[in-house]
Amino acid sequence: MRLRFAVFLAFVAVAPAHAQQTINTPPPPSLPSTFPQFQTYSGCLMNCDTRSVTCQSTCSVSNSPAVTFAGPTSATGGTRPDPGALTQCYLGCNSQALACKQTCTPPH
Repeated sequence: MRLRFAVFLAFVAVAPAHAQQTINTPPPPSLPSTFPQFQTYSGCLMNCDTRSVTCQSTCSVSNSPAVTFAGPTSATGGTRPDPGALTQCYLGCNSQALACKQTCTPPH
């Protein structure tokens, strides 16, 4: 009887050790990064801005008179800068930039 009791105590002492084993669960997967999408989007916007600035650099008073100067309408008979033509050139460049930026896919 003592032997059975000793075996029972040994079994009871060892049994809880198996019951207390921990289960390691893997961490949840991380959310996907939007950084690559943002880089693509900002690159697209920068390309549109670069095109706009390049276009605007062609809009200057020193360009061809047919583009930037009006006909001889001043009182002295000479040509004068036509702010309307220069403004239209800038507006055209800005419109192109806006249309370009609308084609860029924003990150989601």
